[in-house]
Amino acid sequence: MQVTDKKILTLDELSAKSKECRDSGKKVVLCHGTFDLIHTGHIRYLKSAREKGDVLFVTVTADTFVNKGPGRPVFPQDLRAENLSSLSCVDFVSINHAPTAVNVISELKPHAYAKGNDYKNLDDATGNIHLEKQAVEEGGGKIFFTDEITFSSTELLNDHFGVFPEETKKYLEKFSKKYSDVKIIEILNSLKQLKVLVIGDTIIDEYHFTTPLGQSAKGTHLAVQYNYLERFLGGSLAISNHLAGFVESVTVVSGLGREKENEEFIRSNLSGNIFPEFHYFIDAPTVLKQRFVDSDLNKLFEVYFYKENSKLENSGKEVCSWLEKKVGDFDVVIVSDFGNGFITPEMIKPICKHSRYLAVNTQINSGNRGYHAITRYPRADFVSLNEPEARLAT
Repeated sequence: MQVTDKKILTLDELSAKSKECRDSGKKVVLCHGTFDLIHTGHIRYLKSAREKGDVLFVTVTADTFVNKGPGRPVFPQDLRAENLSSLSCVDFVSINHAPTAVNVISELKPHAYAKGNDYKNLDDATGNIHLEKQAVEEGGGKIFFTDEITFSSTELLNDHFGVFPEETKKYLEKFSKKYSDVKIIEILNSLKQLKVLVIGDTIIDEYHFTTPLGQSAKGTHLAVQYNYLERFLGGSLAISNHLAGFVESVTVVSGLGREKENEEFIRSNLSGNIFPEFHYFIDAPTVLKQRFVDSDLNKLFEVYFYKENSKLENSGKEVCSWLEKKVGDFDVVIVSDFGNGFITPEMIKPICKHSRYLAVNTQINSGNRGYHAITRYPRADFVSLNEPEARLAT
């Protein structure tokens, strides 16, 4: 992000500014949130917070960590920070690349941390408010709750700003009349005891965030300024991590290269209730996809690190033997077959033969377009396909 507004700082700069203020005897107040749509409730909340101290810092959740549904945030992090910096009651603003404000609180050690009155009963489905309160108190500060008019940015955006297409909106309205939130939670909780097996490609997804500078002076290509990198588990491991939040135990069978640093990253980022059964390629790396994007996540360029026709140790016979013995022990088998070389025709046989309930996704990507279809599988109880994948299969 190019910082053109003197009130918009990096987190390191914000930390230094907080120390400077505290050392000079000024009382620091911190507010944190998404601030996707700034409304009257936000402005009154920020004004009320400013009155509790000498300087008001505000941090906004980075786009990657906004978890408020499809199409959110509506406004990217840079614009949300810019909007806040234009308010006279706000002294400094920063973007926080983390899911909670705990890291910011620990760094800034504010005298006061302000939350809206909808948090007064410490009622937060994520439990983050308790972690933030603890971090504030450990730094010697206090959490307080403003008593101002409350609006929901999410409800305002969903109801008035066309976040969802009309067809989706009607479906959600119909769905909400048929199923209550209590019923949905009850259904989700009923999944906990299921034994789930995930089989498929391991992928490491890297997002390299850049700021486009324009056409190169010495060619026709685009030049960009490099900002930062974010790394995630993708493929079968991303699916496993999602499932781990719904069921007590997930087993994942997948293939890795022999790069020690990648395996350490993979194992350290798997949920604790995931049990990996990794097998190794003799001639290929762990699949790595580098995506170079701008601040709005528009993809500029993508680089694949993988090898076509990769070979597993012992020609994959150990995997086939494991599947033959174990697949029938699981209530649900989910196959994430992204066509990167791990799942062979020999593996598909025991998967289809022994699975009690089989869900399959055969994904088209740049490396297998036109050659990878759901027809690889003679049976499945559920298939997940987009339109091009369905067309290819027919």
